Amino acid sequence: MNELTIMLVAILFPGVLLTVIYDNYTEHKPWDAFRYMLYSIISGIITYSFLQGLIFSGQFLYNVEGFRNTDWHILSVWGILQPENKEKINAIEVVVAGLIAVALGLLSVRISQGNAIHNFLIKYKVTNKYGDSSVFVKSIEITQSEYIRVIVLDEDLTFHGVAYLYHDNGSNLEITLTDVIAYETSTANEVFRANVLYISKPFGNLLFYTDINEDVNHEPRQTD
Repeated sequence: MNELTIMLVAILFPGVLLTVIYDNYTEHKPWDAFRYMLYSIISGIITYSFLQGLIFSGQFLYNVEGFRNTDWHILSVWGILQPENKEKINAIEVVVAGLIAVALGLLSVRISQGNAIHNFLIKYKVTNKYGDSSVFVKSIEITQSEYIRVIVLDEDLTFHGVAYLYHDNGSNLEITLTDVIAYETSTANEVFRANVLYISKPFGNLLFYTDINEDVNHEPRQTD
């Protein structure tokens, strides 16, 4: 492994780490290799920029009275932008950037799960596209902790329970319910009960809804 390869791996490591965390813990359409690499590079730049900002902030606060004379520390990783720079990348910077990438990755997952950005853009009519997830996934997300009824249209079965896990793999809809009561859809007769139930069906075979509460004054559901 030559020096250039080692340098590239070091530079990409925090970005790849952040991207892997986001990819594994959020629901989205599959990424191709180009998009994965692009996100890794952008995430790496964000991670190192965050670290650089922390260093500058620390130096500024420590030398608040004489910051103009401060010898500002520039991360060695930025040296790759200078063709004639032969300074080696500082391993400690890579390790710290990796730790920051873990924190930023978990934060990005939390932000994504909260739909804050998409809700904001939709609210102010910047876009009408609700992220990278299907409507099935988004609909399940806004019913978290509520009891829903899932109708399996090709099996004459209706399940009453709480959505716990869910996934849209592009061809099948998958959902795991807890505290489940199963009924025959046509007769409403109870069939069985289960603590946990997994369902996987092709598109068009699942229908779910929440029961209407007659005691409340219904207004359009807000997701933000």
